[in-house]
Amino acid sequence: MSCERGDLRPLPDCIVVYGDERRERIALDAPSVPRVEVIDELIAAARGNVVPLHDGEWARGTLEICLAMLRSSEEQRDVLIGIDA
Repeated sequence: MSCERGDLRPLPDCIVVYGDERRERIALDAPSVPRVEVIDELIAAARGNVVPLHDGEWARGTLEICLAMLRSSEEQRDVLIGIDA
């Protein structure tokens, strides 16, 4: 992810922060159950206990971002996304 004064690169075991002055690696503990939050959310939604945070609109937005990244890579340029793009 790019920010105004740095970039974040998520990796399986850490997050690498690239700043103006330095690069920092922040170690992450391995989860006991990978993606447990997503699994718990799915089960709760299926049981009708909660409205899922990750709904169809969220999925559509995620797909839009993934497609924009692929297009950006193919065309070697920034790709705008969203209603006004």
